[in-house]
Amino acid sequence: MSHNTQFQDTKWRSPLVNQLFDERFRTVYQGYPAVRNLISTLRSQQNIETFFQKEWENISVSHQVDLLRNHINIQYYLCELFHCISENNRYHEANLYDALFKQLKTYLDERESKGINERIVVVNFNYDTFIEQALERTWGLTFKNIDDYIGYDSSIDLFKPHGSCNWGWPFVREIPSDNIPDWLYENKTTLDQIYFDLLGPEDKMVRSGFGQNLLNKGKIQIVQNKQPFYPALFIPYVDKDDFIMPFHHFTWLQSDLEKVTDIYIIGWKGNEANFNGILKKRFGDKQVNVHIADPFHQEVQKSLIKIFPKAIWTESADFENFCEKYIFQPV
Repeated sequence: MSHNTQFQDTKWRSPLVNQLFDERFRTVYQGYPAVRNLISTLRSQQNIETFFQKEWENISVSHQVDLLRNHINIQYYLCELFHCISENNRYHEANLYDALFKQLKTYLDERESKGINERIVVVNFNYDTFIEQALERTWGLTFKNIDDYIGYDSSIDLFKPHGSCNWGWPFVREIPSDNIPDWLYENKTTLDQIYFDLLGPEDKMVRSGFGQNLLNKGKIQIVQNKQPFYPALFIPYVDKDDFIMPFHHFTWLQSDLEKVTDIYIIGWKGNEANFNGILKKRFGDKQVNVHIADPFHQEVQKSLIKIFPKAIWTESADFENFCEKYIFQPV
């Protein structure tokens, strides 16, 4: 599930990737020197993911400190941006997520009353916390601990492979500033310094190599207010060759997928190579029901046909149409 079309009448509607640096977010990006200094360049890119990918490849080869500190600062910007988006839409009346999860809860309750136990598996590639908020309101769940995302005590699991605006690795060393992103930027702090000093100790936090995917994901936590941390979310690169979620979440996801018979794709274009590989391994030779809620559902189906070659396909015009008209029934 990856969706961004609700809350369309508000300043804080969730952006597409090419809208991450829109003028409407000035009050946020003005606090981040990398975004502030690069705003014209960022807005001029036809494909922001390709732009960041090329810069990251340059960083990986040359270890350019100025490029690296920009990327670190932008990570913090994205974290605050999606926190603001999430909080400013918390009680928005046009909330399709509430409608969706109320319907799912009713469906599961009816199935359970007939002696049939089923689980809902939600995979969300967005950084916001819209789904967490909807589940708090409609299912009575709470998300105070990272393991509240997987359903030890409920019939729903929520996985966020690209991380979340409320996730991070807490610093173990005190920073001499209340503004962590500015301090890291001004001091040209490198990943080595973050990994081996601020987050350490090395033997518990980092594998050998280079890049954020090397951090110990078992240490990801839900970050509290004013808690110094390093964000656990991806900058939008083209090559997302890893997941930023706890290891045991990934193991739990693989176990969940073994039991899945019906898949509902909402707003997701199927362009996550790493996740696609997992899906193809699980469903490539099996019949599965796949429902696409997207105005361009034919294009989505075309991109996914290699992953689900034996799928039975159905579709809805968009997320709103899906929530209003689609009735969950066992196929």
